[in-house]
Amino acid sequence: MFYQKSMGQVLVIRVLTMSMWMIILMKVLLIINYLKPIMMALPKKLGIIAVDNKSKVKDIEFVPNPVSENGILKIPTYKQEDISISIEDITGKIIESKNITIDPGTNTFEVNFSSLEKGMYFIHISSRTKNQYIKIAKE
Repeated sequence: MFYQKSMGQVLVIRVLTMSMWMIILMKVLLIINYLKPIMMALPKKLGIIAVDNKSKVKDIEFVPNPVSENGILKIPTYKQEDISISIEDITGKIIESKNITIDPGTNTFEVNFSSLEKGMYFIHISSRTKNQYIKIAKE
């Protein structure tokens, strides 16, 4: 704390100190407002929509999870669309991949995990407009 003989000088020092804090706060808020749209757009630019056991995007799901041999992948859609479905290990190595056309409605696919070792895998579903990863545990 600064102590001055004159009350007027102490008041000036306190006002300057508060002004400096207000300037710092305003700069921090400006930086946050500048970075917020960038951070919100980053996953979309990277093509990542969700990494989850049950997707947030149009209820794409894989059951059962964890899986021991075979599982069912359900992909609902409103329109016919060309997609790619691949199984990837945790390093991103593609184990198997297929390009297919899905029709309007719920499309169901059996996915065979019986030949894979126990561990974590991702089912990667991609189209022209979006990418999605579903995390799968193999028992």
